[in-house]
Amino acid sequence: MSVRGGALLLGVAVAFALATSLVTSPATAEPQSTAPAPVLGLAASPMFGADATSGTGWSDVVARIDNLSAATQKGTLELNSAAAYGGGEKFGARAPFNVPAGKSAVVRLPIHGSTYYGPAISVTAFDDKGKTLATASVSINGTPAPLLVDIDQPSRLSVVMRAWPTTPAWSPGGTPTYAYGSTGTTPLSFGVPTFDKTTGDPILPEHAAGYAAATAVLVHTDVLARLEPAALDALVNWVLAGGTLGVVPSRPEDLRGPVVTALVGGPVSVAAAPANLLRLPGITRPSSSPGMTPFDLGEPEQEPPPKAAPPIPMIFAPDAQSGTTFVPVRVPSAGRLGPAGNVKDKLTGYSGGNLHPSDLGASAAYGLGEVHLLAFDPTVTPMLDDPWVHARILEMVTRAWDRRALVAFPHGTGDRNDYRLEDVRRALDPNENFRPGLGISAVLLILYSILAGPVTFLRAAKKGRPLRPLLWLPILSATAFGAIVLVGLAGKGWRGRARHVSLVETGAGVTRGSVRRYRGFFASETKSLSVLATDRGCVLDVATGDSRSHENAVLRIDRNGAALENLTSLPWQTVVVREDGFTDWKGAVSVTRTDDGGVDVVNRTGRKLVDVLVWAPGSEISWFASIEDGGRVRSGAGKRALSSSARRHTTSGSRTVHPLQAHDIGYAITSKYNERLAQAWTPFENAAGEAVDWWPDDVPVVMGEMVGGEKASQDSGLGLESDRVLVRVVGYGGTP
Repeated sequence: MSVRGGALLLGVAVAFALATSLVTSPATAEPQSTAPAPVLGLAASPMFGADATSGTGWSDVVARIDNLSAATQKGTLELNSAAAYGGGEKFGARAPFNVPAGKSAVVRLPIHGSTYYGPAISVTAFDDKGKTLATASVSINGTPAPLLVDIDQPSRLSVVMRAWPTTPAWSPGGTPTYAYGSTGTTPLSFGVPTFDKTTGDPILPEHAAGYAAATAVLVHTDVLARLEPAALDALVNWVLAGGTLGVVPSRPEDLRGPVVTALVGGPVSVAAAPANLLRLPGITRPSSSPGMTPFDLGEPEQEPPPKAAPPIPMIFAPDAQSGTTFVPVRVPSAGRLGPAGNVKDKLTGYSGGNLHPSDLGASAAYGLGEVHLLAFDPTVTPMLDDPWVHARILEMVTRAWDRRALVAFPHGTGDRNDYRLEDVRRALDPNENFRPGLGISAVLLILYSILAGPVTFLRAAKKGRPLRPLLWLPILSATAFGAIVLVGLAGKGWRGRARHVSLVETGAGVTRGSVRRYRGFFASETKSLSVLATDRGCVLDVATGDSRSHENAVLRIDRNGAALENLTSLPWQTVVVREDGFTDWKGAVSVTRTDDGGVDVVNRTGRKLVDVLVWAPGSEISWFASIEDGGRVRSGAGKRALSSSARRHTTSGSRTVHPLQAHDIGYAITSKYNERLAQAWTPFENAAGEAVDWWPDDVPVVMGEMVGGEKASQDSGLGLESDRVLVRVVGYGGTP
């Protein structure tokens, strides 16, 4: 290379270096782009905490939105749940939000659990234009187990008793054992709600189905008295539907307040503690239980056990730290009789209303549920540390768990797409009316085959015209096709329509009941439906239908209640929507004892009841053709529907339950099979499963059909073709 060429290259290199230094120097460098600051902070968690079981029914996810911007933020919050393994099972819910600048808001989103998959749950905030503002993930515990919800801050009882072994007798699956071990022992799950930082009030469900996984709820009267109306209604309705509420009186004036008075049926006064409390045993948790140390039982008030005591059986329970690893836990052992001296002095009894002394203090029935005014406060010392108090809490939980056997459909419980709903779908499917049409179509096809085959060709042969069938066969084929289409349209109907079947369950003497509705929709063309809830306290989900029915269906929640949107109804197929809610009557069905051991039943619902079945404990099931509004019947005066010896029994866990036997009753009522009664009750008998005690040994039951249904004429733009409302009343109550 020449000297001139080398100099030229050197000059180019120097110029490039100078240019590069100028571009990258701090003084002239362009500022790097930064991500925009988030306008929303979003956090989401299960209503009662990540450790609380949510079961397979309805539960709530609580989302907290913090507006980090200087402007009001509004949009839609969406919850999406899908199978973690990528299956097609999905659930979606959405609710609007509107948060002023610098403020926070709490939004409740319902979710329907499933037995068959562990869901991957996400909550996303979108603005009005559909732009994503924030996202949060949620983990839930779907393992079914007894759940005690402690509405206390902080929950000291949960620290002491979480994962304590319990021994419920009833198994909701109808199996001999339940969940964790061959002994049927399961660890106690605790639910603890969060509290609003501004008001100090607990954040609780605003519809009763949000308590579906709860076995019992523990609350102080001062907290109960200041609950918001929606949260209070949800809690009270849940108790009415079969829940158990443990109430700790914290102020004397609360006993005369409207909430406690309504729950127990009258004003409450302080009384002496029941004497039987001092004869009840305590229970001590073994030292091998996770995170626990043995309690000092003090001086025993009974003879000490022999030295050669049998070994305590072992079970397996989730480890408190990992949540997935199972560790051995010993079954609790009995302690001394009665509470410790410093606890005994603080025991209090209560009287008034429907209260009666119990092993928990004073108790009263409320609808299908129970309310206990506790004689002690288990959340403070010395009661918090007393084994006798621990035994009473376990007794309350196991009693509440086993009482659920009395209810066919505990409110808000039950899996999605339950395989036991086939009879419900058939009851709502107009295609089931097409069976005569199938017979007519078959006859038409047979006639067509005869005319188009032997008749046409024989006539052509006789007349010597072998090509004549070519003229008549198209005409006969078109005629047969048109006739079959007309038969099909006549059988299926020319337009879409809806059908309802419902079961209302309540306690005797109560004018409000929990209702499980199944709403069927049948359209003549592909149709996108928006199904509104019957009232604000209801929740909705797809029960059965084609897979396309579930793909885009979303449960929308707003101030007016719930609506199931984007529900696809395919031509000539029935989609069934399940609705859990409540209904009110003009009056109640009263069930009172008689001197001969039977019961008197008085119908004050304002509606006529037909095909009424009455069960009196120790007697037989009687049938009455009808009970008019205001009418009265005595159990022994009806026709025998099922004798005491014909009443079958089976076991669910270790508890004895009695099936409904709708078909047996239908055959026993009349010499000719009572098809109407069997058709009415068989779908609900199968849908409820084998773990329901339809005819319990110790309380009466009245069942029947309410004439006129719920008096609706349309549903989601479709004419309501039929509406059947069945009634089941459990227990004693009401005015004679």
